[in-house]
Amino acid sequence: MKNCINKEIAQYFITDSIDFLNRFKIFEKHSTHIGSRSKLLTELLFSTECILKALIFIESDLDEKQTYRKARKAGHNINKLINKLKPESQNKFKTLIKTDLSKFAVYNRYQLESEIDFREESGVLGKKYYNTIANFNWLNRVYEEIEKFVKYVQNKIPINLEPINFSDINIDLEQEKHYRIINIR
Repeated sequence: MKNCINKEIAQYFITDSIDFLNRFKIFEKHSTHIGSRSKLLTELLFSTECILKALIFIESDLDEKQTYRKARKAGHNINKLINKLKPESQNKFKTLIKTDLSKFAVYNRYQLESEIDFREESGVLGKKYYNTIANFNWLNRVYEEIEKFVKYVQNKIPINLEPINFSDINIDLEQEKHYRIINIR
């Protein structure tokens, strides 16, 4: 049951990760200023956070509550999440995601934080801005790196497309899984 619930929770995180990638593509067309471009990066960071949490659940030998605490404790910190992965997955992450995402934080979703982080002391937009969020080639490269890692994680949970009879569904088991998930905190 433990593995089954952890994989179901992982699937929720995978879905969230893909949703953030999709939002990036939608918002990309409308990003005209520092705040909206910074939000594009935030979508990518949230996608990365979710896919790392999915992998933490997939790899965990702990029950869902302990795994949830383990993932939640890392918060939005990409490096802390990576460190919770098995060494093979850490290496795969580093192989697929070349961009150092630890230089950025999700608080950049706020206009004020974007202005603070991407402007130089003199007030002008400098290299950090022009080499990253103002550069759609850079943003799209990061998107593609994360997308590859998402596919890697998705392949760890094979999808079973076999037909099932309604009478074969164990309602008690499904209710137990639901109860344990909604009481994870």
